[in-house]
Amino acid sequence: MKLKKGLQIFFVLIIAFGLFNCVYADSGPTIGANQAKNIAQNYLNSHNLPYTALTPGWDDWKVKVTDTKTGGQKWIPQSVAKADSPDFGGPGRYQWVQGYNDAWVVQVENQNGKNVGRIYVDAENGSILKAILDQNSNNDNFEANTTSNTNQTQIQNQGILSSLVDSIVSFFQQIWTAIFGS
Repeated sequence: MKLKKGLQIFFVLIIAFGLFNCVYADSGPTIGANQAKNIAQNYLNSHNLPYTALTPGWDDWKVKVTDTKTGGQKWIPQSVAKADSPDFGGPGRYQWVQGYNDAWVVQVENQNGKNVGRIYVDAENGSILKAILDQNSNNDNFEANTTSNTNQTQIQNQGILSSLVDSIVSFFQQIWTAIFGS
């Protein structure tokens, strides 16, 4: 009887570990929307700009793509790019531009609540990819392409800890699902 029970547990574990290779989940960006807002605000403060960064919505999580019909490059919502992917049954109109991670597009407004530009914050490491800000009332654009290290070490440490916790939770969820079903 003990041998039969031991074999059952052994086979359940073999099946569970076999399923680990088949399970995939997109955990989302490493940098959250609130962190992106804080990074953008730190960028504004470090440049002595009197603007306020706004917390981006989920549709402001974007990826740089090349439109295969026009050949132009643009930023589109990550969900749109993923739905377009042939891997998910999409038409494949967009090709992701290599060398660019997903980015949060943080809107920036002045003291009067008027939108004065946007800051692109890398969703993986928190660096500033691009800042497009209207600094003058005569609409001269201030554009800065930087790779800021603002809080990057702290963000990477938070990302590692978060990743470790997510991995542990995922491990136990997969075991639970393999044994008891969903």
